[in-house]
Amino acid sequence: MVKHLYRHGAKYRERRSFEKRYGKKKGRYIYGAVVGKVKRERAAKR
Repeated sequence: MVKHLYRHGAKYRERRSFEKRYGKKKGRYIYGAVVGKVKRERAAKR
């Protein structure tokens, strides 16, 4: 089972890119939604 969506410190960089694109509050929300979506999709493949 994969524990982390982004490895080797990429979470911070990815979250920052979302915050830069959408603003701090909305960027964090969208980042969380994307991570949750990918996690659910990966779980469904198994």
